[in-house]
Amino acid sequence: MRLLFLQDWNPLSGGAERFTLDLRDALVGAGDDVRLLTADVSPEARRVADYLAPASDHPVAKSVLQVHNPFAAAAVRRVVKDFRPDVALINMFALYLSPAVAGALGAVPYVLLVSDYKCTCPLGHRLLPDRSICHYSEGIACLKQGCLSWPHWMRDQLRYRRIRSVVSNAAVVVSTSEALRSSLAQQGIESRRVYLFSGLPEKALWARRPSPDPLLLFVGRLDIEKGVDTLLRAFAIWRRSVPAGKLRIVGRGAQQIHLERLASQLGVADAVRFLGWQTTAEIEQELSEAWALVAPSRWPEPFGLVALEAIARGVPAVVPDLGGLAETVEHGVTGLRYPPEDAAALAAALVEVAGNDLFPGHTLPPEAVERTRQRFARERMVTQLRSILREFALDRPAA
Repeated sequence: MRLLFLQDWNPLSGGAERFTLDLRDALVGAGDDVRLLTADVSPEARRVADYLAPASDHPVAKSVLQVHNPFAAAAVRRVVKDFRPDVALINMFALYLSPAVAGALGAVPYVLLVSDYKCTCPLGHRLLPDRSICHYSEGIACLKQGCLSWPHWMRDQLRYRRIRSVVSNAAVVVSTSEALRSSLAQQGIESRRVYLFSGLPEKALWARRPSPDPLLLFVGRLDIEKGVDTLLRAFAIWRRSVPAGKLRIVGRGAQQIHLERLASQLGVADAVRFLGWQTTAEIEQELSEAWALVAPSRWPEPFGLVALEAIARGVPAVVPDLGGLAETVEHGVTGLRYPPEDAAALAAALVEVAGNDLFPGHTLPPEAVERTRQRFARERMVTQLRSILREFALDRPAA
């Protein structure tokens, strides 16, 4: 099967980009001829993509190209002519590639893999200005609720007509969690749920080396929806009973300065380290030492790879009982779940996870890790996704 994979590429590469490369490699390993086309916005994209589509991070150019990127459309048409794919897989496209890439496929059918909320929310996280979860449909509510300015809302009228066209013209829509499938259904978009996988380490190559002192770890973007401010408040409460506790924060984003100030205001700056962006190998090292991975998101994560990556390495994960993260963690078995946005409840969960009763040695039992590995095995998703792709692929005569 010849597959064209269309995917936006964030300059601050993270879990979505790692997953893209893992999925491409898995499909190639299964015997498919896969070509990746992405936006030319980062050095990493230039290293890993088979084809690049011109894009821009300039605010004005980006605003226009998000509605229709003719350069990306032209790139897709060239690839279709030269590569002659049997089917296309479109993941994230709204940031750089634009809805134009779907139309440029012509007669090539495409499967839309939805791994975020961009199809139904211009802000992408379904949070209202008061930080509550939005249950409105995209449209006039985005203006009335104060999520968008008038100019932004007016621009998005055309943009979202085109995004909705991409969704409606897909051969099938695939969602990455039951939470996301349900959210899409509430917006009138039917989808098939597939199990995602993460890059899981070979067991023989992974070893837990928990820090001598209580150590918590956050890995992710430092943006408002990730809830790191809630984590800092919970951490300040936690340290009253665990004064030797430490917190390491891996990632970068618009909230970093605010979060550093908050740590100082809470009197815990000496116990919190902001490590910035880290390589995969560096994150592996942080995970090996952590007593627990904490993912305090206030938005309903479409999946939550970070918790799965921790659990697969024997690290307990503490997550809100919300969205895809809640589907990943077995409460009391592979981690703990707590009421979203409740710093006191999170602090109580941290006290529990730092004890030695629930998770002896601050490490998950091997049978729980293995059960998670099997549930989210690479082979499971690849089998599911290849079956869907073959269902809609063109039946071309042999060359």
